[in-house]
Amino acid sequence: ALAKAARELDEPRYAKAAKELATALKTNLWHKDGLWRASHNGQAVGEAALEDYAYLAEGVHQLLQAQPDAGLAEWRDQLVDMAWQRFFSNLGWRSAEQNLIPGMGEKSVETDGALRAAPAVLMALTQALGRHADNLQQAALLTRKAVHEHPFWHISPFIYRDHKMIVME
Repeated sequence: ALAKAARELDEPRYAKAAKELATALKTNLWHKDGLWRASHNGQAVGEAALEDYAYLAEGVHQLLQAQPDAGLAEWRDQLVDMAWQRFFSNLGWRSAEQNLIPGMGEKSVETDGALRAAPAVLMALTQALGRHADNLQQAALLTRKAVHEHPFWHISPFIYRDHKMIVME
């Protein structure tokens, strides 16, 4: 939100605050094995989920629109790459790397809640960056299949906005 406000309002102090936040998150929660959900005394507390990767990558992308930074651009790309690697397969999306309940696997689509669905966020960002074309195509096929298999499945204008954009192209 800070990064978007910095860009929309042309307000340097919001961009500065957003960059400080991004730097703190990268310093404290990003490690060679990936993103931590939180930390305590330098130790990981919980594993990051798809939502963590997608929303953070989108936030960093918004910051880069207001204030370009090569190091943050590289980190955003790493977040995107790792999200696809860890949470997407030919069967669909996983919310977490390891499911708490066996058999609760991939879903071809996820519904929006108060925020846009993490797969939709990641797909839109990936498309904007021109990355992972094969994954985007597979995700679009899974979405199309889910819609065709459930003819009475209602899609509100706010659900799967980015999924629909890719499916319709």
